[in-house]
Amino acid sequence: MAVHKRRKITIVAVNGHAAGFGMMMQLPYDYHFVCQRARLIFPFVLRGIALEGLLTYFLPKLIGLARDKAIFLSGGTFSPECPLLQGLYHELFLNEKTFSHTWHLLRSWQLTPVKLQLLILRVY
Repeated sequence: MAVHKRRKITIVAVNGHAAGFGMMMQLPYDYHFVCQRARLIFPFVLRGIALEGLLTYFLPKLIGLARDKAIFLSGGTFSPECPLLQGLYHELFLNEKTFSHTWHLLRSWQLTPVKLQLLILRVY
């Protein structure tokens, strides 16, 4: 939750597989980027683990409650292009260029005033 309460813009880029805790930790960030070859795993139900606060609070807000339930009850492995994850990632990058593309976007965002960016984030 500390990441979510920051007054600065936060960004996460997934360049490989993310399972369980790795999926949970990326949810509070403002911007999400992912590599096309990434695999996103929600194994909680299959292991008999109760969902934790970050997952139950942020994921329904990002993708909707119906898709959230479908993901968790399946306990499956998903690709970033999966329709159930639509709305979670702002951009999908090919291959291993996730970091360089994210860095390029950050450089272009430097032209936008920070106060305006923060205002836009807090409205949504």
